[in-house]
Amino acid sequence: MSFIIIAGDSRTASGAPKATILMALEGIINRQNVASFFRNDDVNSWYIEFAHRYAIGAVDKRSAEARMSDPQDSVDIFHEITYKQEAYMFLVLANNYMGWQVRLEADKNDKCHKLSAGKWTQVTKTTGNKSLRVANRSGWSEDGIGFYKSCMMFFKDLRSSSEFQSYREKAKYWHMVNVVGKRNESVRKRAKRGRGAIEEDNANPEAFADWETDGLWGS
Repeated sequence: MSFIIIAGDSRTASGAPKATILMALEGIINRQNVASFFRNDDVNSWYIEFAHRYAIGAVDKRSAEARMSDPQDSVDIFHEITYKQEAYMFLVLANNYMGWQVRLEADKNDKCHKLSAGKWTQVTKTTGNKSLRVANRSGWSEDGIGFYKSCMMFFKDLRSSSEFQSYREKAKYWHMVNVVGKRNESVRKRAKRGRGAIEEDNANPEAFADWETDGLWGS
């Protein structure tokens, strides 16, 4: 079985998703077009990475990754997070994306680093010295709440799709390559460095010349 995993140009230099990917998924969600999500490999591949690197923050990441890495459990990211958690985490990303990008690309002394306005959480009204957020007490605008509801409907329908099971296999494959595989490679590199140090010592016995050995082996 072969999978297309994460388009190479799907992220900016800062590691954030390209705006085109984010906008494409927002459009798919607004249209509630599950079929379009599965047809768009750039979007659905990036979303697997988003789920593993960002949405997993809604739960205990270490425990979730341990279960996903355990061959006896054989669970995937969509077993660890609910569609409601997916919806909220994507809402937060979509809301804050442009603000984060501005701060990442700005000079460290730029005042924009102190801003926290999002697409649906911007402060637009003031009364005296107190700032008021738009439309509701939670700080989210009506459009933001509406998009959250759209996200919940979309991700719930996504899990009910006939194509979702194969998509879960794609997610498992991503985890094995990008989490388990890289972790194992890191372990191998550390072990290799350790063997190299031992071999170097063995090749240079004079390195032990100054050791005090009297009585070490017994008399």
